[in-house]
Amino acid sequence: KNPAKECNFNILLATDSRWHKQYPSNTSKVYSYFEYREKTNSSNSKKIKYYKTVFYGLQYILHKYFKGKVVTLEKIQEAKNIYREHFHDDVFNEKGWRYILDKYNGHLPIEIKAVPEGIIPRGNVLFTVESTDQKCNWLTNWVETLWVQIWYPITVTTNSREQKKILARYLLETSGSLEGLDFSSQETAGIGASAHLVNFKGTDTIADIGVIKKFYGTKDPVPSFSVPAAEHSSVGKEPRKEAFPSSPACLCLWSGCGQHHVAVDHNNMMLKMLQLTGIDKRDHITSVLVSLHWLPIKFRIIFKILLLTYKILRGLAPTYLEELVTPYQPNRPLRSQNAGLLVVPIVSRGRMGGQTFSYQAPLLWNQLPVQVREADSISTFKIRLKTYLFCSPSYYHRKTNYHT
Repeated sequence: KNPAKECNFNILLATDSRWHKQYPSNTSKVYSYFEYREKTNSSNSKKIKYYKTVFYGLQYILHKYFKGKVVTLEKIQEAKNIYREHFHDDVFNEKGWRYILDKYNGHLPIEIKAVPEGIIPRGNVLFTVESTDQKCNWLTNWVETLWVQIWYPITVTTNSREQKKILARYLLETSGSLEGLDFSSQETAGIGASAHLVNFKGTDTIADIGVIKKFYGTKDPVPSFSVPAAEHSSVGKEPRKEAFPSSPACLCLWSGCGQHHVAVDHNNMMLKMLQLTGIDKRDHITSVLVSLHWLPIKFRIIFKILLLTYKILRGLAPTYLEELVTPYQPNRPLRSQNAGLLVVPIVSRGRMGGQTFSYQAPLLWNQLPVQVREADSISTFKIRLKTYLFCSPSYYHRKTNYHT
């Protein structure tokens, strides 16, 4: 029997907030290992407490979570719904999980190699994990969250062994005998992280969502939010724009920066334009960018901030973002009261206040023409907003300062 199936465990949710598209498109294999790191002789290094570890718990994790058919159509649908609520976007790898379900009947195509559980000297790899199917290279580190739970039984049993050695030493010295010496999770993640969500809305732990939804319930569709975070096996690889959806904090930090801070991204965009169009680098680029319908980096940031603001005002964004913008309501009847304006908070622009979303969003929104703000759909808003930015005098002024 499959213990994971009996306890209604969904392995698709037993991971951190990560996204499979962060891996380069030509990735064919991801190989991970779990190591008991070797002691260093550096005087500045942290003092090593033990020289050996007790490797224990692998069989438990293997049999409870990975044995047998662990992927079903119902679990795929459950995970898809929760991920859409959690990220407020369709980032769930439904295609990859359906491939596993169809080709392997829900069994995971991964291979685990390990040393025998027991006492292992420091500096040795305890086990390795790799996918046996190139189309499932992302699976190796998807299940990492489950594998690293082995630190708990390893830590407990290693500490217990060292304590037993101390007890044995003094018991033998005082009594001359060792008689009587031998008397002595995933759930943790869900309980601990759900307790954190009593006070906060952000978390990278998926397990807490199920705990709160099943045992407490919330007034919101989902109790926590996150973004697809970078993960150590994908950091340092080729940059992939589509792998990192824009967040309010990042957008506004860029918006408040000087032009020199976005020069690198701009130059990369110009290089791609030259490769695409074949024009000479000394030619004037304004007309070319207009023909490609490309906005400069600075204006693309403004576009994304205003698009997110539109979604917030139309109830299409996560509810926690609604607190960042306030509709303008004058104390007395004015023509501007029905203009769809927002309150621009008073902030210290000399510090970081001018780079917050709560400041940048209403400031940019109030500068839009009424016909742009009052667009009746997202698609119409995008068209009108882009047209407005292309026709903006500052658009062409900024372009003259850009060089390739």
